[in-house]
Amino acid sequence: MFPALIVAVAVSQGARVESPVPYFEVHSGFWQNLHHFLYELGQRKRVAEGADLWVAAPIDHGPLGLTAAEQPVWDAAVEHYARTWAEKDALFDDDLGELKQVLAAHEADAALPEDLHLPAATRQVLESVAPLYRRAMWPRHDAANRRWFKERAPEVAEAGPVVVPMLERAFDAKFPKAVRLELVGGSTGGGAYTSLRGGPFIVASTLDPRSQDRAGTEILFHESAHAMMESVRPALGPTAGPKLWHAVLFWTVGEALHRHWPDYVPYAEREGVFTELRAPIAAAWLRRLDGKPRLQVAADDLLKRVGAPDPDVAAARAQTVVTGTRTERRLEDAVVPTEVITRAQLEAVGAKNLEQLLLQQPGVEMEYSFRGAGVSLQGLGPEYVLVLIDGERQTGRVGNLLDLTRYSLRDIERVEIIKGPAAALYGSDAIGGVINLITHRPRAKLELLGRAQGGFTNGPGQGLKGDLIDARGHAATKLGWFEGKLGAGYQTQGSYDYDPRDVATSGAGFSRWDVDGLLAAELFGGKARVSAKAGYLRRDLQAVDLAPSGAVFDRRQRSEQFDATVRFDAQPAEHTRLSLWGHTGLFRDQLQQDQRGAAFLDTYTASLDRIYTVDAQLDQQLAEHALSAGVQFLKESLFSSRLSQVGDRYRVGVFVQDEWDVPGLGAVKAKLLPGLRVDVDSQFGTAPTPRLALKLDPHPNVTLRASYGWGFRAPSFQELYLLFENTSVGYVVEGNPKLLAERSQSLNLAADVRLPLEGWLVSASLFHTELTDLITIDTSAPIDPINPTRFKYGNVSSAYAQGLEASLRMRLSRGTYVDLGYVLTDARDNVRQAALAGRAVHKVSGQLTSRYRPLGLELVVRATFIGPRPFYIDENGDGIEQQVWTRGMVNLDAQLTWHPFGWGAIFVGGTNLLNAGDAVYVPQPPRRLTAGVQLEY
Repeated sequence: MFPALIVAVAVSQGARVESPVPYFEVHSGFWQNLHHFLYELGQRKRVAEGADLWVAAPIDHGPLGLTAAEQPVWDAAVEHYARTWAEKDALFDDDLGELKQVLAAHEADAALPEDLHLPAATRQVLESVAPLYRRAMWPRHDAANRRWFKERAPEVAEAGPVVVPMLERAFDAKFPKAVRLELVGGSTGGGAYTSLRGGPFIVASTLDPRSQDRAGTEILFHESAHAMMESVRPALGPTAGPKLWHAVLFWTVGEALHRHWPDYVPYAEREGVFTELRAPIAAAWLRRLDGKPRLQVAADDLLKRVGAPDPDVAAARAQTVVTGTRTERRLEDAVVPTEVITRAQLEAVGAKNLEQLLLQQPGVEMEYSFRGAGVSLQGLGPEYVLVLIDGERQTGRVGNLLDLTRYSLRDIERVEIIKGPAAALYGSDAIGGVINLITHRPRAKLELLGRAQGGFTNGPGQGLKGDLIDARGHAATKLGWFEGKLGAGYQTQGSYDYDPRDVATSGAGFSRWDVDGLLAAELFGGKARVSAKAGYLRRDLQAVDLAPSGAVFDRRQRSEQFDATVRFDAQPAEHTRLSLWGHTGLFRDQLQQDQRGAAFLDTYTASLDRIYTVDAQLDQQLAEHALSAGVQFLKESLFSSRLSQVGDRYRVGVFVQDEWDVPGLGAVKAKLLPGLRVDVDSQFGTAPTPRLALKLDPHPNVTLRASYGWGFRAPSFQELYLLFENTSVGYVVEGNPKLLAERSQSLNLAADVRLPLEGWLVSASLFHTELTDLITIDTSAPIDPINPTRFKYGNVSSAYAQGLEASLRMRLSRGTYVDLGYVLTDARDNVRQAALAGRAVHKVSGQLTSRYRPLGLELVVRATFIGPRPFYIDENGDGIEQQVWTRGMVNLDAQLTWHPFGWGAIFVGGTNLLNAGDAVYVPQPPRRLTAGVQLEY
């Protein structure tokens, strides 16, 4: 035991190196040196075997002097490092980084504890060769480390007072204090490297030929300055890439030392590093050593000189989408036109739910009723728009309307919008289009997000009322093969009223909370992934209704939603992908209407909607063909006290499509996308839905798209089995179990033209949809003066919707964009010979987005003019509706966001600032003013 204690004391004394300069905490640790020495030898062994690894010039460590018995032990350790660690990057590999941190924490230990958080095999290897290294090589390495820093210390002390202020001016950041500097005799690849996790941690090779003399001093300042790049990287933006900011770091530190030592040749110049970027950096950036111009001005000048694209333009062109083909594609390569709202845009506009987000989206209209807010696309109402989350059909439609205010944006990574026929992939309801909410997947070891905001309502003729709270957050992790996520949110919002002259409210107040979680694992070396996710939502609404008779009702409504999905994705071959998943959704709704002062008209309605789906999809790439085929089984059921029987149906859908890159067209690029889906439904029979889509690029800046497809909408259970009696007026509405599915045929034409100005884009599209077997209430039944008149659902109508969409995106400057849009819609009921309800003929939209990155400010202003809309109201209760037109309305939203740090944001904003809406036809939420904060790690 006594000899072991002597060894422990010796190791401890050798770990810390006395530092006469204030910038560094210097170490020469035994375990760190052994690890890096074996890492160097393992890399050289792999290179000798033919591995394509970049390694530094050989370092002469001298003979090890091992005995014949010791040599196999040493060779086994090198072999372990060659197979386990050599091909991993010391800087970027998480496991190597963790190993370095663990060894640093135990640098003074004579032996490594058995409970260390590192691979057992590596710990055993280090233990097995530690006595050999301690005797044969460690004294030489430790002496070299101390000698090297003894030479650097006076140079650092002399240059530091001059160089450090220059670097602080250049990078708009403070030079770090007490940087941990680990000196090693083995090679680090590039002479030195720095990790920033837990504070700057430099590992420098003291025997590397490139690290000697004043070059070693530059390396110390260079590596320390990595911790100062927090402001430089965002200023250069994502399109600059690591190469540009690293070149800026090299040439800035080198120039600072050259100014102090005029005869010094900077490392980048001497070693030929980033020589192609020297001229633009010298012209645009190096004036920052004197503190001028502002950092963002210098960064923008540099980006212009090196030809880096606008980061917003590049991000848009690199965006991927999945909804149009059910397989991931780059947005600009998608055959089916797809609109994308990214996570950054979601946060910039500050929308609390999906309704608020889509209200100002060009080509999208919202429909409001006491059931909530539904979405219309291309002149077709909510019953013709399919809403998905991660490609999974959502349940909970009430009266054919899926209330978008239910859907928080807490965990949404992006929203994809497809306008036009998509039944060839998704089956029923996807006639007008598809809205797909893509949820966030963890990407880092630890992700934390918290967002909280409060607000005031300021309706017409009313003062400010503090009634809005929105809090949400999630924690997530990706550790190697494992992914996990847990999130929760809470919202409360007061009721609002456009007509305070009566007791009724125009919109319900509510409180809601939700929670969800994800567990996933990668299998077979990343070739497969299995995941399970689940979520629960509960919302309670309160409102006051006023009947035509004058009766007042207190309305209470509670809805609960539960979803769960299990999914398996595999890539058994390079061009083959298989996906299997099952999903279940449950929506429970309870509605109570309590008549004030009486009980005669009290009602209670309960419903339970269930959906089960099982899907399988196979994707195969064959030369120019990307084939996809799949099958879906769906079971749906609905219990409601307003139905004459329990609704129950089964449906099987089979689809196939081929995305074909048409060859032989020279510079012209063409993609053809034929597809077919056939659904067999237990209630109405078979529904084939073919689609043919084409994408043509006759010029690099011009893209033409066209699609023609069939669609269908299955009758809802309400339309099949409803039994509703209005005794006070004297009529009954009945469902019809013999209903057929509604059918459609749609044609879409679209063109995108990228103008010669960077970031300018003109888009236009034409659409036309014919609907047949339209399901409506047949009001042709004669009035019975004695018995209640009976109205019944039937396939008694047909309709069409057609129109034009046009948009212009203008890049006014880096970070400042204006988007303009116009939609002309002609949607008519052919039997009634009247415009479809709620469809405006004209809609004009505009959005200003401006980012001032030097101060971290971002402003978004959105405005939409929606022209007059027709509605049909049965004002006297005789079952016959009269046409009424609303006035035109302007919606105006704005939000200002300040990002004072990379991990935080403060925002203030307002929605519906002009109080667009009314008490009867468009009861959208009135003016709301909000402020909040978001913290993210």
